[in-house]
Order: sequence, then structure tokens, then C-alpha cells
Amino acid sequence: MMKKLLALLLACLMVVGCAGAALAEIDPELVKAAQEEGELVVYGSCEEPYLAAAAKHFEDLYGIKTYYQRLSTGEVQAKISSEAGNPSGDVWFGGTTDPYNESAKAGLLMAYEATNAADLASDMYRDADGYWYGIYKGILGFMVNTEELQRLGL
Repeated sequence: MMKKLLALLLACLMVVGCAGAALAEIDPELVKAAQEEGELVVYGSCEEPYLAAAAKHFEDLYGIKTYYQRLSTGEVQAKISSEAGNPSGDVWFGGTTDPYNESAKAGLLMAYEATNAADLASDMYRDADGYWYGIYKGILGFMVNTEELQRLGL
């Protein structure tokens, strides 16, 4: 139960963007229960510097030792699938949405309604059932049609 509380606390923190005014909206009982647990394990699928900064900020704010493991989104999905019912991590932070959707359908994620979800730029940045909230957008790769570039003389 405490692992779920820790996960919920970090997720709330990440959705609110660590804004000072929003922190007051996080349930103090949830913070207290998480502090009593004392440790948080994050599986991170975003860029390492962003993951490290978020984990450190969370630790600084709440005094909860925060460990993270940087894995691709697919690696985290495989890990939580293999750990179903006995997870070693508390939070999955960052990555692409398809594996989140598949994991939610498999019953591997816990839904929650983030306090500041209404502040997201668009509903496209959240799962309708509250299984994930988007925190960033990024380019995953470029595709090039070399034949078309050659035809255009580029």
C-alpha cells in the first residue's frame, strides 16, 4: 500500500510540474505516509538528465530517498510485465504512450486523477481513465525519402 502512496505522490508532483502553489494541494496525509515508507524507486524512460533532476527534486522536497533506473519505454513495459503482482519499482516516469496504454489494459498500472490535470494544455496529454499524464513531447527520429530528395535535387 505504501508503494502505491509513494507512486501517487511522485505522479502528482510530476503532473503539477513541481510548482510551489500546486504543492500545497498534495494531500499532507499522503506525504506523511510516503515519508514513513522512506524510499521511492522510479523507472524512468525520459532523458537521463531530466529523470535525475526530477528524482533529486522530489527527494529534496520530501526527504524521501529516491532511486531511479533509466530504461527505454519498452524495457520498462517488459520489466513491469515480468514483475506483475510483485513490482520492485513504484513509478514509471516518461516515455511513449503506447506501452502505457498496453500496460493499463493488462492491469499493470494504477489510475489516479491528478489534482492539476485540468491545467494540461490538451486532453491529448492524458489518458481518459487516468493511467498516464503527458509531461513532455519529443522527437523520436527522422525519416528520409532519399528518392524524393534526389528527385527534388536536394
